[in-house]
Amino acid sequence: MIDWIGRHAILGFFLYVMIYIVSTIFFVPGSFLTIGAGFAFATAYNSVTYGVIFGSLSVFVGASIGSIISFLLGRYFFRDFVKSWI
Repeated sequence: MIDWIGRHAILGFFLYVMIYIVSTIFFVPGSFLTIGAGFAFATAYNSVTYGVIFGSLSVFVGASIGSIISFLLGRYFFRDFVKSWI
C-alpha cells in the first residue's frame, strides 16, 4: 500500500481521505488513522516533511468532510429513527 501511495501521489491522497471519511462516519478512533497517515506518507515519500504535510492535510480534509456527512445523516436521514427512541 505504501509503495502504491508513493507511485500515485494524488490518488493515494484522495484514497486516504475517503478512508478517513468512512472511518469518521462509522466512529473508528481517529488517533490510529492520524498516526497512520503520517507514517504512510512519510514512508511513501521518504521525507518526514512531506509525511507531515500530506498526512495532516488528508486527516483535516477527511475528518471535516466525515463530520459534515455524519451531521447531515443524523439531522435529516436518521431523524425519525432517533425520535422514535425518545
